[in-house]
Amino acid sequence: MQDSVDRIGALLQATGIVSWEADPQTRQFRYVHPHAEHLLGYPVSQWYEQDFWAQHICDDDRTRVVAWCHERSQIDDVYQLEYRMRRADGGVVWVEDVVSVMREEGRPIALRGLLTDITARKQTEELLRAEQLQHNRAIEALRESEERFEMLADAAPVMIWMSGTDKHCIYFNRRWLDFTGRTMEEERGEGWVENVHPEDRSRCITEYGDAFDARRSFVLEYRLRRFDGEYRWITDYGSPRYESDGEFCGYIGSCIDSTERIVAERAIRESEGKFRALFDLNVLPIAYWHKEEVVDANDAFLQLIGCGKSDLQGTVSSHPIVRDTRHALAAEGQRVVRCERDYRLHDGRELSVLVAASLLPEEDDRGVVFVVDLTERKRTEQTLRELSGRLFQAQERERTTIARELHDDIGQRVALLCIELEQLARRAGDLPDDGIRLMQELKRQTREIATDLQHISHGLYPPKLEHLGLLSAIKALCGELSAHKKVRIEVGATQLSTSLPRSVAVAVYRVVQEALHNLVKHSRSTEARVELHEQDGHIDIAVCDSGIGFDPDALSSKAGIGLVSMRERVRLVRGTLAIESHRGHGTSIRMRIPLDGLAHEKGESP
Repeated sequence: MQDSVDRIGALLQATGIVSWEADPQTRQFRYVHPHAEHLLGYPVSQWYEQDFWAQHICDDDRTRVVAWCHERSQIDDVYQLEYRMRRADGGVVWVEDVVSVMREEGRPIALRGLLTDITARKQTEELLRAEQLQHNRAIEALRESEERFEMLADAAPVMIWMSGTDKHCIYFNRRWLDFTGRTMEEERGEGWVENVHPEDRSRCITEYGDAFDARRSFVLEYRLRRFDGEYRWITDYGSPRYESDGEFCGYIGSCIDSTERIVAERAIRESEGKFRALFDLNVLPIAYWHKEEVVDANDAFLQLIGCGKSDLQGTVSSHPIVRDTRHALAAEGQRVVRCERDYRLHDGRELSVLVAASLLPEEDDRGVVFVVDLTERKRTEQTLRELSGRLFQAQERERTTIARELHDDIGQRVALLCIELEQLARRAGDLPDDGIRLMQELKRQTREIATDLQHISHGLYPPKLEHLGLLSAIKALCGELSAHKKVRIEVGATQLSTSLPRSVAVAVYRVVQEALHNLVKHSRSTEARVELHEQDGHIDIAVCDSGIGFDPDALSSKAGIGLVSMRERVRLVRGTLAIESHRGHGTSIRMRIPLDGLAHEKGESP
């Protein structure tokens, strides 16, 4: 018996078969033949570890194999399967596992099996299958090539033709024939040339023949007559054909109707020509950039910055106008920017410009910049501002002169007249009653004239503005208007930290004066408020009422001289003026004047 066992063991070892026994429930090995070490490269002792068998089945096979073995062990006494296991060196081994189920009273008590390395057999089978598959495919490809070619050629969305070694065409697909409305027999040979436009025919034949003789690919564009008689532009791509042994066997070509493309390209070229003319001849300076370089600039742009075409890659690309524009687009995260900037050119010229720049559609590194030279306009504006300032100064001087004459001369004379009338009235006790009433009326009218002269004098130039300052003058103005115009005007103000230049104080006073006069005249409001505060380096002034209001947009188109004067006075002191009004909700006139930069004006003449 032992001899039989030894012979079987020797036979198994000689054939590389590994016998084993395992628990039917846990699949843990109870016995493994020593040859198992050669099968997977693991010591036999490791095979007895729990779950060794399942853990060393390849991942792709594990779930299927474990489940199938469990199922077959319940219903079959003998079964076999093939699967892959992982070797200790990382390799994969195909094994055939023949399993016998030992039962006791129908219940599995042990599994015994034989593991055989079938890797070589599997590789051979795979190689044979691949070779057979390749052979079958070659036969199938050879058998179907002609049928498939015609089917594909007819289904292709292009027109296809073939020629032989004699340059004559031998085949046209269905799309070609449908396009021309002719039969295969009519097109074969040189019949297809009949449909080529007479103006293109000679060139087409010559270029085709030259390419054919040189065995080179070609692209032709010509007009081909369609079945309805219309000539359409065709783009024809031709390539030489060769047999598998390298022998030349003719040409094959494909054609597409490119009429729309060619017409569009011509339209684009015409458009580009028009644009080029518009670009080059435009009096507005224009430049294009790509990434960090200016790629094109018209003569107006080059003349503006004093450069030539040869400077595009150097001086022009690094010019501050271009550089600042790119940085502004990047910094603001916008595709369009507009701004005014001042520059000093390399030749010393001062330049003020309005810059409008935009990134091109669907481009983040290409853009165009338009420049408007504002230098002369700003010089003119500066001249107008200076003239306007001088006019206002002259006006104030004239107002002051008239006010003083009214106060010191005419006002004093009227006051003296009042005194004389008073003295006359005391001496006229024997006058009749009518004479006394007339005397009283003359006294009243004279006092009114004196008061009106004082108001006119203060309106022309208030002494308090010069002697007590802006805040006191505004309070006095509001008090006078409140007393005489039946409008309650409140003043909310804080003392300014610095004394204002005379021009600024006069400008603020005149704007407030004009705003209050308009309020009294138009707003129908019985109350108003004037605010004057210093904050954030500015003087903020507001004149507000709760009157009937108006539409500022409608007013802007027909603004009177008062509003124009208000805006101009504020602009001359580098301030801003805003008017807010809504019908039925009152009006607010707000000024903001910067304090910085005003110190140099304190020594100015009135």
